[in-house]
Amino acid sequence: MRNAYFKYFFAALTLAFLAFVFTKQFFDLSVSLVSDASLSLSYFENPKVRLVETILFVVAIGVIPLLLLRVNKFARISSPKESLFISSIIIGFGIISWLLRILYLRFALASLQEKLRLAEYTSLDHIAWMSFDDTHFEIFLFAGLLIGTLINFWIFKKKQT
Repeated sequence: MRNAYFKYFFAALTLAFLAFVFTKQFFDLSVSLVSDASLSLSYFENPKVRLVETILFVVAIGVIPLLLLRVNKFARISSPKESLFISSIIIGFGIISWLLRILYLRFALASLQEKLRLAEYTSLDHIAWMSFDDTHFEIFLFAGLLIGTLINFWIFKKKQT
């Protein structure tokens, strides 16, 4: 039993390390999904923001095995098939909430561009569109992971009764 906890803890540390290594790529991908080629979000300019966003992203990714362990313990899962189902729901909801945030930011950006176009701005390059503080990609990813965990609790509670 103790060996199983060690495996989950080791997996959490490994994912947290990988998340730390790929933090910049995650935010670059997120920004590129929000904007077209003409837009550049000013992010990672403020070291305090960079530190907070990186820590939140690393925690969000690193907590996935611990959430899986919690659901497995609650539902007494023994088959790998059910464990894979649980993981896919948790990760799927994390990705869905992250993509919903990207979609919202795309619509907000399109609305802002349309308002500026109607106001007849000739050059849109000098206008600060949004700062990195306003995107919160990692918070939405983490919230989606927690929602996926709660849905798993609900599914397996219904299954047990």
